[in-house]
Amino acid sequence: MYVCVKLDLLLLEHPMLSFYGSSVKRETLKLVDTFLDKAEDQPQIAKHFVPPMMDPVLGDYARNVPDARESEVLSLFATVVNKYKAAMVEDVPRIFEAVFQCTLEMITKNFEDYPEHRLKFFSLLRAIATHCFPALICLSSQQLKLVMDSIIWAFRHTERNIAETGLNLLFEMLKKFQVSEFCNQFYRTYFLTIEQEIFVVLTDTFHKPGFKLHVLVLQHLFCLADSGSLTEPLWDAATNLYPYPSNAAFVREFTIKLLYRVGLLAILPCLGEC
Repeated sequence: MYVCVKLDLLLLEHPMLSFYGSSVKRETLKLVDTFLDKAEDQPQIAKHFVPPMMDPVLGDYARNVPDARESEVLSLFATVVNKYKAAMVEDVPRIFEAVFQCTLEMITKNFEDYPEHRLKFFSLLRAIATHCFPALICLSSQQLKLVMDSIIWAFRHTERNIAETGLNLLFEMLKKFQVSEFCNQFYRTYFLTIEQEIFVVLTDTFHKPGFKLHVLVLQHLFCLADSGSLTEPLWDAATNLYPYPSNAAFVREFTIKLLYRVGLLAILPCLGEC
């Protein structure tokens, strides 16, 4: 089996592959994915098989035009990260560089194109957040913003599986950042944005299946603000004329205003029909 998979990997770089079409590549990737998931000698595979596999597979994905990029690449590396967990931390930047930006450009133009890439992309991101969280901490502020924007885009999606994957990924990251040394920095940047975006999907008519996860995310945010774990203010001193006694007090006032605003947005269409 090992020899067969090695031969199949060589096929990915063969110049005749384009002649035979993407089906050969797709089946090759599925075979490699199954091999990695089911193989028993995991330490040896992690050491001798996975490293030389990465460059040809990731390079082929990054170089191709969108329609020639196989979604199986995303599920393959989700399997790799889920299987080898923290051992993949140092490889995450290579994966990120090869698949992240180009895949986002494919899937965020609308809510319809590349449906398989959408779900598999966020499954890969969730695997990285769960098992290789230190790699996310090492991202630049621009890269982390790209990650957070993509998660928000995911849970705003009208496809239930994608929205649910985005919410689970968000909840996982919130818990990880809460116990990290970057807790204050992360929540000061994203707390209010996340709260606003969650209330938007919570109060519309397209995301009812995600209600339980919406509530869990909000509960996490409110409990965090109330716990005193955040030692830096969530408000912007430049736009608030007076300091709040605590983050809990600020979040309470912010949420009341937000509820009022979201409530008005929710009834405006009804008013227009009267």
